[in-house]
Amino acid sequence: MESVDYAAAHGVGRIDYGPVVNPTKAKLMTHFLPTELRYYSRFTPRRRSLVPLLRRSLLSPQNLGQYMEQKPVWLEAS
Repeated sequence: MESVDYAAAHGVGRIDYGPVVNPTKAKLMTHFLPTELRYYSRFTPRRRSLVPLLRRSLLSPQNLGQYMEQKPVWLEAS
């Protein structure tokens, strides 16, 4: 709430936040913008390990997507 208080005190008309993963905070948001989070590494072994790691991670699209009211692009066709 401090960021909202600060914005109101300084005449800021819009506040953009990153992904909101707390359901209570998500209810305070007025709308969500479609976003993408991409990971890349120039090192082949690390790049190949990213997908399996992210699937098991709290940063996976399946976990974050529910809070952003989004479905991962590769799951929309199914």
